[in-house]
Amino acid sequence: MSQNASTEDINQAEQRWLNQLETDNRTGLGYLQGLSPAGQVLSADKLAAIINYLTNLENHFTTYTSGALYFKNSGRPSLFDRLQQILADLHQSKATYMQMYENALATQQRMQAIQQQVSADWLRGTQDVIDRRRQVFDNSFKQWQAAFNHTCPYCNYYVGDAYFSTDICPRCGRLLRGGY
Repeated sequence: MSQNASTEDINQAEQRWLNQLETDNRTGLGYLQGLSPAGQVLSADKLAAIINYLTNLENHFTTYTSGALYFKNSGRPSLFDRLQQILADLHQSKATYMQMYENALATQQRMQAIQQQVSADWLRGTQDVIDRRRQVFDNSFKQWQAAFNHTCPYCNYYVGDAYFSTDICPRCGRLLRGGY
């Protein structure tokens, strides 16, 4: 009866370990589903948190290794086999999330590059507008100053009282008014 009782004890212990393993697995997967709701695009930060959680979950499940090996060596490989399956699934999930994380980082970098390009283009366009307006102002001011001083706006030749009756500068040959 001692052999039979021992076999029953090992069977019960193995079953308790299997039940606890399945409970931990369901709990872990349930939490993981909460971190990664279906249909949502996950940010790199969220993916990093999921990868960290999967790493911690893998570490937790490795605590079953010694018991699983004991039962396997006793001719009961169920716990060991199930543990290996769970660890393989976690490893595969982690690899998938790592790929998603790398893709998210690459996308994030492309978006930053696009934003920087848009900002640079906007700044360049704004600077062009400012430069054109300044040029128009400078030309208008230069024309006003030339009219006020009765000089050529290009070579500053003093035309004197003939400024308003002459259209072309006697020195440089350019239009005195409206040439800009």
